[in-house]
Parts: sequence; C-alpha cells; structure tokens
Amino acid sequence: MARKNLKLAIFAVAALAAAGCGSSSTTLTAIDTAPPATPLSLEASMDGGVIVLSWAENTTDADFAGFLAYRTEPGDSLVLIGTPTDVTECEDLTPEAGEVNTYSVVAVDVAGNRSAPATVAVDLTDYPAAPPVIRSPIVRTP
Repeated sequence: MARKNLKLAIFAVAALAAAGCGSSSTTLTAIDTAPPATPLSLEASMDGGVIVLSWAENTTDADFAGFLAYRTEPGDSLVLIGTPTDVTECEDLTPEAGEVNTYSVVAVDVAGNRSAPATVAVDLTDYPAAPPVIRSPIVRTP
C-alpha cells in the first residue's frame, strides 16, 4: 500500500509545480507537430526536354518555410530537384526519357514538419533521350 501512496504524492507535487505553486516556476512550451497544408494544384508540363512543375502558393500556414520538390527514381528512391523555397515553380533539367517520371512536392514549416505530398506523373515512355538542357535557375522577382 505504501507504493500507491508514493505515486499519489509524486503526482500531487507534479500537479502543484505545473499549476505554478511552489518555489520554482515552470514554463511549458507546446511543440509544433502539425504539418503544413499539402501543396495544391500541382501541374507538370514539358518545355524542350525540361519538365516544369508548378503549384499554388501556401496561404494557410503562418509558420510556412518552403517547398521541396522530388522525382521518384527506380526503386522508389527520391531525388531532390528543388531546394526549400517559397517559389511555386521548379524545373527538372534531367528527366528520365523513356520512363514515367513521378514528381512530389511537399510543404515544410519552420519546425521541420512536412505535409503530405502532392504528386503528378509525366509519361516519357515515347520520348527519345535528349541531350541535357542547361538553364539558369528560376529567380523570383519581387
């Protein structure tokens, strides 16, 4: 029976400390585990051998940090094709000709939480291999 009383006493002390009673005060900080909204309106188009991805801005999350764009490689590994940024367009300069290219875009918040992915597939099975296209990165203008 002494063991039950000990648990009750520890609970009572913890409850008093959490309520701000006692000699020390404790500040509780909530940990952000909520993911941002999934990117909307993801589209893919082809422009001279380059896949151009575009999607809508994130206007719902106050703690939004940016987007990440990926291409799925054989074996389901992901290749990052865009760095975390708030730009709503990304280019894949080296799509896999002769394959179905699947792309995912996720939103990331300042705590590092990631949204569910938005995905789109581009069928290049009938597209011949082309030399790599060299373009300068997309620059956002104010």
